[in-house]
Amino acid sequence: QARGAPHHTPRIPALKHQVKKQQMTTPETDYKYKVWPWKSMDIKKGDAVDVDPKAMKQAFANFVDLFELHSKKKSEKGSCSQDEIVLFCKDTKVPFMDDQDFGLLKPNKTTRLVEFKMWTNALMKPLTKKKGGCPPEYFQGLLDLVTSTTKDLKEKILAANDKRKKEKAWNNKVAEFFIRCENGDIEFVKKELAETPDLLDFKNDMRAKATPFMVASGKGQMDLCKILLEMKANVNAEDSFEWTALNWAKSEGKENMVKFLEANGGELGAGDEDDDDDDDE
Repeated sequence: QARGAPHHTPRIPALKHQVKKQQMTTPETDYKYKVWPWKSMDIKKGDAVDVDPKAMKQAFANFVDLFELHSKKKSEKGSCSQDEIVLFCKDTKVPFMDDQDFGLLKPNKTTRLVEFKMWTNALMKPLTKKKGGCPPEYFQGLLDLVTSTTKDLKEKILAANDKRKKEKAWNNKVAEFFIRCENGDIEFVKKELAETPDLLDFKNDMRAKATPFMVASGKGQMDLCKILLEMKANVNAEDSFEWTALNWAKSEGKENMVKFLEANGGELGAGDEDDDDDDDE
């Protein structure tokens, strides 16, 4: 190729002209393509057949494009950051890309983003190296490996996206339900509990593992609390601070609610001790 000529797909040498020459030096063991994420994967030795370089480059491009599917990716289309690659690895359970491997992708010095075109070219590089590159008799095995890896990772990333979507929907549902309990929205609460009974004594991590009955008690929602008790809500469930609904009601000065809870077996949790007492000693 002449200097200054337009860039085009790197040429993969025809296998039938090179295999005999390299058979003397190529070990009879499986080959490892020393590029992330295939470093630890064995590539099977194949027959001496030509592999279309466009097919190989497209296979690598398909792999790189998987990062566009990841719901955690926020960078502009056609690029991604090292942090986004890390998140991708967590979701797909592939080995993490280290700083050295990331540097080989030639990230932008200012934005530290990797362009997918540059990434694809970097994956092709070991195929076009004259010395120390991938032996031609492994080209077909590599193509098969990249194709199967891409298919497997696509399934995993779509499953991770779906799981994250469902978790978000559930968290939004729980948040709305607890707000409605605080507001004493009886009809909404009854409807949600009919659809999702597990919400009755659900311990909300975003509220220190408080239950709907606790937050309703803290707000003095007497009518709602009566209904929740009829539904067998746990009157003495404890949150992360070992507070019960009675603790919540007392702390908010809801005297009528305190009497109601005590009349229905409500007890104070172990976390009711006043820490200020220690300062007075």
